[in-house]
Amino acid sequence: LTLSLDYPVTPPFTVLQIESPTGTATSHNDNNVRAMEEELNVHIDQLYDQGVEYVLTKVVSKLCMCLDVYVEGMGLEPQIKFFINKFKGPDNVLPYVYNSGKQYFQHR
Repeated sequence: LTLSLDYPVTPPFTVLQIESPTGTATSHNDNNVRAMEEELNVHIDQLYDQGVEYVLTKVVSKLCMCLDVYVEGMGLEPQIKFFINKFKGPDNVLPYVYNSGKQYFQHR
């Protein structure tokens, strides 16, 4: 997580590397890590809807949520059923957007 000198005007930038028993996952070799980075970096404007207060806290919370989806979706933990459609698209990515009205995760 990188913060610029003019944070919170400029949003934080996130680069992920996930270590697991099966190896290292980065945006270069794992489409789901790329999708999580996109959620945290490209769609950051949604975290600024209520103002710049607590943006870093919101980013870390969103990262935790994305990691929960990743761990469950990749079968690394017991299934809780966070989402209806597990994978979507040619990249087979997990849903990282939470629909609070319907209380499940969905794809963009």
